[in-house]
Amino acid sequence: MPSNTGTICENSGLYRSSCEHVMRISILENEIFPPCLACNSATTWSLAQMTSPISDEIPQEPRPHKGTQHDKFGNEYEPPIEEG
Repeated sequence: MPSNTGTICENSGLYRSSCEHVMRISILENEIFPPCLACNSATTWSLAQMTSPISDEIPQEPRPHKGTQHDKFGNEYEPPIEEG
């Protein structure tokens, strides 16, 4: 469903303008559709590709202790102490 400059975006995604400049923008849900970025005139934006909402909860893996390293198989080991 096309949206006009000044309206609120209902679906996050990549949108294409209907003006002669054929602009493409990425816009998030609840943001306001801008005018054409090239000529600053009002335009109609059509959804070209829907994107998923960004989650605030990104899973975090525990970080290894300082000095601990992992081999290519994920096994922990203590690196040798370099003398110098």
